[in-house]
Amino acid sequence: GRGSGQFNEPSGVSFDDAGNIYVADTWNARIVKLDKDAAFVQAWGNGTEGLGDGKLHTDTNGDANQNQANPLGFFGPRNVLVIGDRVYVADTGNKRIVVTDLSGNYVEQFGTFGKNKGQFHEPIGLGEDALGRLYVGDTWNSRVQIFARNAEQQINPQPVGDFRVNNWSANTYNDPYLTVLPDGRTVVAVPEAKRLSVYDLTGKLTTRLTDPQVTAPHGLATTANGEVVAADNSGLVVIFPVP
Repeated sequence: GRGSGQFNEPSGVSFDDAGNIYVADTWNARIVKLDKDAAFVQAWGNGTEGLGDGKLHTDTNGDANQNQANPLGFFGPRNVLVIGDRVYVADTGNKRIVVTDLSGNYVEQFGTFGKNKGQFHEPIGLGEDALGRLYVGDTWNSRVQIFARNAEQQINPQPVGDFRVNNWSANTYNDPYLTVLPDGRTVVAVPEAKRLSVYDLTGKLTTRLTDPQVTAPHGLATTANGEVVAADNSGLVVIFPVP
């Protein structure tokens, strides 16, 4: 549903330091905030058009001017990540990352549709390293882009690095996510290959993690001791130790 605390295909989930829960409520075109007991607090974002089956969206075509004119108009947001007092929203269909504060007030955005550095095509995965840099899974451009933040937490819209991800390709809808290990390595889900891939600090593929039960891994998280937790399409949650 569309009411308080209701969802339409929720995707990414994140938490702030107080334990509040933030959910990318994908086809309600919004972010929903719950308290640590999962009671509804508020929601922000909107969809101005219907896609059928109760799905709402605001389509900017990933255009810079339309993005600026619709700062909280979302198109299928797949992920959300809280870093400090900032909320980073992967506005997947609008090819950008939108930044708000913890109460949903708009702060900034970056990214437009394209293949150049700093542009996106279906961004989904979000992660943070020990330096506070933001990692964005630029899915249909088959890469991860890395963005620095200054002391005021503002994003430099030109990436400080990027690396290619094999088996991520355009026009696939398996929604792969990523996570960053405490040592700085990046783990990405590769649903088409039924595995997780681990990349080192230089962006080199070093390890493939597989399991016979894994059919199409999606959501990822990292435990305190460096294990990776994967939500799989089979309905299982699988925990991988990372060599």
